[in-house]
Amino acid sequence: MRLVAFAPDDGEDRRRASAHGAGRGLSQQQNESFRKAGLIVLPVVVVLLIAVFACLRS
Repeated sequence: MRLVAFAPDDGEDRRRASAHGAGRGLSQQQNESFRKAGLIVLPVVVVLLIAVFACLRS
């Protein structure tokens, strides 16, 4: 008796991905949300890094 392994069908994976919106880019609203989040997170991270370096130097 011989066992045969089947590879997944690439076409099926593409159909599944496109059904979940993976083939499309981010919407304008999502892009704007990520941009706003970056503007908030970046200064917070910078302040935290400065605080950590100040604690390490003292």
